Amino acid sequence: EMADRAEVTIYTISTNLRGIKLPGDKVQEEFSDRTGGRYFQPLTKQELMAAFEQIISDLRSQYNLSYQPCTPRDWRATSRGRSSSRAI
Repeated sequence: EMADRAEVTIYTISTNLRGIKLPGDKVQEEFSDRTGGRYFQPLTKQELMAAFEQIISDLRSQYNLSYQPCTPRDWRATSRGRSSSRAI
């Protein structure tokens, strides 16, 4: 619930090496699914590295754009009359 309200994305990596989903794995998967993240259950070192690479790739492609309309005072201060910000 708190993650939903905070609008965060949760990525989870299980440390369970049995190859079956235990109750904790199901909770991790639910957190990931509900927040738009991903759940990984790597069984080998290569799968673990691939999971981290996928997370890195996902995070690199996220961005945030915002727009803030100006006040008349801002209009005089800038030639455009509006400001915007971009985080990548």
